[in-house]
Amino acid sequence: MLTAAVVVMSAGIVGAPPSYSVGRQFNASTYLVDTTLNPPDTMGAVGPRHFVELVNSRYSVYRKSDGVRVQTSTLDQFFINSGVTVTGAFSFDPRVLFDAPSGRFFALAVDAPRAANAFLLAVSNSDDPTMGWTGFRIDADSDDVQWADFPMLGISGDSVIFSANMFAISSGPFFMHFGAVPKASLLGGNTAGLQFFESVSSASTGFAVQPVVSLDGAASRPLFSSFSSTSLKRTLLTGVPGALTLDFSTPSVIAPNGPNPPTADQPGARQNFATVDNRFTAAPIQIGATIWAARAISAPSSAGPANAAVQWFRISAATGAILESGIISDPVGTTDYFFPSICANLSGEVVIGMASSNDETRFNSSFASVGRFDGVSTQFNPPVVLKAGVSDFVRLDGSGRNRWGDYSSTTLDPQDPRRFWTIQEYVSATDIYTTHVSEVIVTPTCPGDANNDGQVNTNDLLVVLASFGKCPSDAAWLAPADLDPADPCVNTLDLLVMLAAFGRPCP
Repeated sequence: MLTAAVVVMSAGIVGAPPSYSVGRQFNASTYLVDTTLNPPDTMGAVGPRHFVELVNSRYSVYRKSDGVRVQTSTLDQFFINSGVTVTGAFSFDPRVLFDAPSGRFFALAVDAPRAANAFLLAVSNSDDPTMGWTGFRIDADSDDVQWADFPMLGISGDSVIFSANMFAISSGPFFMHFGAVPKASLLGGNTAGLQFFESVSSASTGFAVQPVVSLDGAASRPLFSSFSSTSLKRTLLTGVPGALTLDFSTPSVIAPNGPNPPTADQPGARQNFATVDNRFTAAPIQIGATIWAARAISAPSSAGPANAAVQWFRISAATGAILESGIISDPVGTTDYFFPSICANLSGEVVIGMASSNDETRFNSSFASVGRFDGVSTQFNPPVVLKAGVSDFVRLDGSGRNRWGDYSSTTLDPQDPRRFWTIQEYVSATDIYTTHVSEVIVTPTCPGDANNDGQVNTNDLLVVLASFGKCPSDAAWLAPADLDPADPCVNTLDLLVMLAAFGRPCP
């Protein structure tokens, strides 16, 4: 049987989680059809009119309005088309994000696994990813004795920041490498002011250090790592673009226990899924004064062995202190949650996308949990299935691991902060994965307030009328005018929502 997932909260006054609905959904890339590598390293980002998918061996662009794929190529060809030379066997471990302040997409990967390699960095030429990208090749190691793995991408108000785990090609120590490019340079088609920090000890920064993604152009440039099972580490890039200093003097912060997750179960006798470890596999997100982060950990279960669970954090952007944390788990059953990605808006609404499976009835599926910070504490709804797996899956790597993930992505719609888009994967046939994109729509606390001024009046009516009869594919469509979650178009249903609340102040 399936047991109900519960949310374990930190101390504080518990408010009600928000209502929400699932909007547009579509399948993206399928293994052995669109992609040739496992795991896909599931990654994507939503922009004004498109969703960009960047996974191992595949780049695709989909229309938000209907999920139709409008552009695609191999991952290697994507970077070649941007003007970058790809060396070695292939490019891999891609990341992509949309930066609303600049109106551009940014993408990152590395090439030549287990050999002297490079970071591949690209920026879209406009907010329309189909109109081309400009790419840059940045050497990952000046003496070519280490190779970059698991690259990570973040952005601040003035910089694009990247990092990677650096492993010895033959023998030698492990290091972290970091890079920062002025955003203005990339927008101008160059990397002037690029800084690269090599041979940084993980004893100073931690392992798999994730640059933070600022959604609203914050000037700070923090990076975070799961320093240990009981601490987080914040590293800073201080100064001005082109003259930054890497500062890892900030002490680690004590965190609730978060040991490495166990492997994730699947029904039947076939091998469990590898869940990597308790690193932040997806970038922390900064919005306003808050940084949100999530990782997979091990959590107790009364049914026997521990389960994989999601531990989330609400962190002070100013100090790096943990303000609140909690665990999304199934403490009375056998359900696992892993490879989380997190995103939030200024209203304190937060969505975590994740993978989930168990050893009884649930094949690996796409899930999400929706929460809200009410000014005192954060309360999440139980995880909900977005796309259910249909069979079991085993694809062993050279180390004998049954790979899944190795990460996912959840991003905020730049047209409407009530809408979040998450890309996960699910088992679409025996030993076959398909990536899947879902839109999660948080129900507003004041239905009808299209212009978000705290009351429902004629100004809201004007917003709806200005977009009446339009759908997301129309340039005149206004996301705030779509008040009814039943469909994405602005029509009579939206007018009825507004008129039902007309003349009333918001709660």
